[in-house]
Amino acid sequence: MLEAKTESQRQICDAPPDEISVLSPSDIESVEACRPPHQQAARARKAKAEPKQLQRPIKAAKAKASSCPKFSRRDREDSSELLTKLMDAADFNSNQQGGTERFKVLMAEAKKLAPVEKRAALEEVVHKNFLAKTPGRHRECLRKIITEWKAEGL
Repeated sequence: MLEAKTESQRQICDAPPDEISVLSPSDIESVEACRPPHQQAARARKAKAEPKQLQRPIKAAKAKASSCPKFSRRDREDSSELLTKLMDAADFNSNQQGGTERFKVLMAEAKKLAPVEKRAALEEVVHKNFLAKTPGRHRECLRKIITEWKAEGL
C-alpha cells in the first residue's frame, strides 16, 4: 500500500504530528489515504450518519381529554350549514402553530352565513372570549350559541 502513495502523501504520513501545522484540503485527503481501510470505512459511515442531537428530544404531546366532547357526524348532518361551520370552529384546537389565523378564518366563514342580527354574538366570541392557548374558553361560548340557535331553528 505504501508504494501507491505519492511523495507528498509519504511526507505527510511519515511526518511527526508536531511538524504538520496547517493542512490544506489536498493534504487532508492525503492523511485520509494513510489510514488503514477499516478506519476509512468507519469515518465514511460516521460522516453519513445524522449529526448528534445537542438537546433532549421533545416528547410528543399527549392528547388531553377535553371537558366537552366534539360534535358527532350525526350532529353535523342534522344541522344547517351555519351551525356546521360553528361546530367546526368549536371543535378546532387553536393551541397550535397558525391556530389563531385558522380559527378566525373559520369564524369569518360562519359570520358570512349568519343572519345580520346574530353576527354580533359571533364577533363577541372572536374579540372577547377567544384566546388561542385556551380553546375551552371560546369552545364553551360557541356551544352555547349553537344550542340556542339550534333551538331557534337556524
